[in-house]
Amino acid sequence: MSQAQAVADRVQALEQRFAAIERERMAGLPFLHPGLRVQAIGVAPLAAEPAVLTGILLTPWFMNLVRLPLRPLDALAGLASGWAGVGLRVSRRIGQQPLDMLGGVEPGLGVFESASLFSPMGEFVDQAAAVAAALEVLHQLHRPTPAPTAPLPTPAAPSRRGFLMGRSAGVAR
Repeated sequence: MSQAQAVADRVQALEQRFAAIERERMAGLPFLHPGLRVQAIGVAPLAAEPAVLTGILLTPWFMNLVRLPLRPLDALAGLASGWAGVGLRVSRRIGQQPLDMLGGVEPGLGVFESASLFSPMGEFVDQAAAVAAALEVLHQLHRPTPAPTAPLPTPAAPSRRGFLMGRSAGVAR
């Protein structure tokens, strides 16, 4: 299986699992946004972690940044591979941003980690507005690090004699 197909399969599994959660566990809850649907946005491997998919999961009840292995792992294999245990927090760096992520596992999906971005989703008018916000978050996370600026030269401290005689450092009289 090609990497592109593996990514597509994982994205589909992510969306299907959370669509099932919406139907099975969330149906009828008052905080569900009726104008939103489950959608994975920008889920792809990063150059720094080619075996890990990172992106945003949008649901009618939350928007989370998610990380999941390219190949599904059960809870035990996930722990052995360095993934956060279910309900445990771990600090990860996504782009230049350090984030606290929470470990999870779902049937048919395996282990994953998530960081909450928005919840509940009432501030979004519709799916397009939520997707636009998700794309902006991804853009901010993947911005290149600005080049460090050269420090300004520090003026030399005047000698005691120069100070007492009214002369600044580097200025001859």
